Amino acid sequence: SRWFHGGPTPSLGSRRARPKIYRDDLREAVECAFLGDEGRGREHLLATLRRDGFVSMHAADATGILETRAFRWPKGRRLHVNVAATTGWLKVTVLDHRGNSVRGFQASSVLSGDHTDVAVTWPGQDGRVPSSDPIRLRFQIHNADLFSYWLK
Repeated sequence: SRWFHGGPTPSLGSRRARPKIYRDDLREAVECAFLGDEGRGREHLLATLRRDGFVSMHAADATGILETRAFRWPKGRRLHVNVAATTGWLKVTVLDHRGNSVRGFQASSVLSGDHTDVAVTWPGQDGRVPSSDPIRLRFQIHNADLFSYWLK
């Protein structure tokens, strides 16, 4: 038997159910595919993906560094990341527009484990950058994947 996927006729191919389903930190999409030489059998497939998990910045045994462009950190918001660091770690430094580390935000607490939404913390800080001046972020990644970051 064969799988028909995206065939040219309406009776063959796969169709994605809409809307996508969001459950916890996973994105799910149900697909209906037709199985068989003439498309007689049907199979419903469930694809489960990590939220924001299509692309990551990966660092293996060497420590990788990623710096963002300058942006303004909205008042009262905290930095969150989606990171897979089960055998590694991630640290974040907040930099001013000149590339110097911001006092109190030189090195975050080390993050390890598999987290799709975890707040980044700095020792002695509440996680909110005290300045409205443009800043950049420097991510240090070791044997881990950084999928995304955001402020909330």
